[in-house]
Amino acid sequence: MGYDISDAGHSIDLYKPGTEQGILDIYSCIDDHFSNYEELNKIIISRAKNEEVFKVQSLVPKNEDSVFIQLFNLGKNITEYSSISGIMYIVFDLSFLTSRDNFDWNIVRQNMILYQTFRTNRNGVVLYS
Repeated sequence: MGYDISDAGHSIDLYKPGTEQGILDIYSCIDDHFSNYEELNKIIISRAKNEEVFKVQSLVPKNEDSVFIQLFNLGKNITEYSSISGIMYIVFDLSFLTSRDNFDWNIVRQNMILYQTFRTNRNGVVLYS
């Protein structure tokens, strides 16, 4: 294929040979560090649409689920000091994904509750704790 492949456990990552910057991550789950991740993965897959991506039939998450995944990863990357250089890409993704008139933030909130990635305090909601 012309790429180096790395198995990260929850994803298979493709790299250009000789580089450390991944060009494509193929996820089997969002994150496997939470006890109920399988339940949320099933819900996200049940809402996904089968679409052709790069000439391959793929399950593509709803925009709301993609936003949850982006926010989850953003919080994780910031708190673990990893992949911070990708923040600008996340900002652009979020702008695109939330631009639909019928975007439902309630789905994002329900994912947060199910995945237990939030806590409410007097200052509001914290995504990753």
